[in-house]
Amino acid sequence: MKLFPAVDIRGGRCVRLVQGRGAEEILYGDDPLEAAARWVRAGATWLHIVDLGAALGESPSTDAVLRILRDLPVPAQVGGGLRDLEAIDRILAGGAKRVFIGTRAFTDPEFLAAAIARFGGPRIYIAVDVAGDRVRIGGWTEETPLSLEDALRLARDAGAGGSLLTAIDRDGTLAGPRADLVHRAVAEAGIPIIAAGGIGAPADLEALVRLDLPGLEGIVVGRALYEGRVTIDDALRIVEKIEPLAPAIAEAVRFDARGLVTAIVQDASDGAVLMVAHMNRESLRRTLAEGRACFWSRSRRTFWVKGETSGNTLEVVDVRLDCDGDAILVRVRPRGPACHTGERTCFFRRADPDGRVEKIEG
Repeated sequence: MKLFPAVDIRGGRCVRLVQGRGAEEILYGDDPLEAAARWVRAGATWLHIVDLGAALGESPSTDAVLRILRDLPVPAQVGGGLRDLEAIDRILAGGAKRVFIGTRAFTDPEFLAAAIARFGGPRIYIAVDVAGDRVRIGGWTEETPLSLEDALRLARDAGAGGSLLTAIDRDGTLAGPRADLVHRAVAEAGIPIIAAGGIGAPADLEALVRLDLPGLEGIVVGRALYEGRVTIDDALRIVEKIEPLAPAIAEAVRFDARGLVTAIVQDASDGAVLMVAHMNRESLRRTLAEGRACFWSRSRRTFWVKGETSGNTLEVVDVRLDCDGDAILVRVRPRGPACHTGERTCFFRRADPDGRVEKIEG
């Protein structure tokens, strides 16, 4: 199961709404990128980004969304006002792992079919926003005759990758999730469900996890994070079963704005520098706990364990921090070459004063 910290944007600012009502806006900062970066620095492995303004028919905050996608290394799902193929294409091309669409998915079956055909089912999730027992569209302002089951059946039959289920009456209230609604959705859907709305304390997350529903892909948490009622460490421990990085280590390492720190890998036997990579909190925790070098891939936006596919593993001897905490030295016993080229080290070329780059032999 995944944790999805929410970053809701309206007018280029980071906000939350109560039950989707535009007049009940809570401002959490003028820079959505900084809010998103805060969750990534704390260890978040995904982001949930919503362009609230676009969903409500106001000016979209596309540039702010794209900045987050460009500058932060974790995968993200994005929604809010995506009502044409060009808008979806821009967000996906900008780096989103997937999008969720609502209004037009229910009002224009041909559009939904075209989106899934063009971008693929796994990249299209359907936003099913429920008030009482009816689905709402148009930024949650228009009630439809569709029930929860009707909407999920439509999503499944269309070939969507999953569904974002929001309990409108709980969203932004901190009053707890509608576990009954989540249970019904997972039983009916036949596709993965992400639950949103009402999380106000760690106990609310625990209640959904205890449902033990294989079809529940993850949980969105918003206001509770911004107001400190739930921490990223709390949520990851409960939802993703990730133990937090030890407090002393977390304090000593200076993760950058993207939540990453440079990791220099050195052969413990002779001091040769083998490679340079990056770690986030979870990859550092896994490296320490498992004794295998684990890194974060900025391009693929995922964890990778050195040698997982090639067999050229790096057995960790110890992990050292530099004086400023902004770099990590990972001393290892390599099993095979460290470089993907087959060389022992990635640093097998020399730049000389005459401007040449030459391979170092031996």
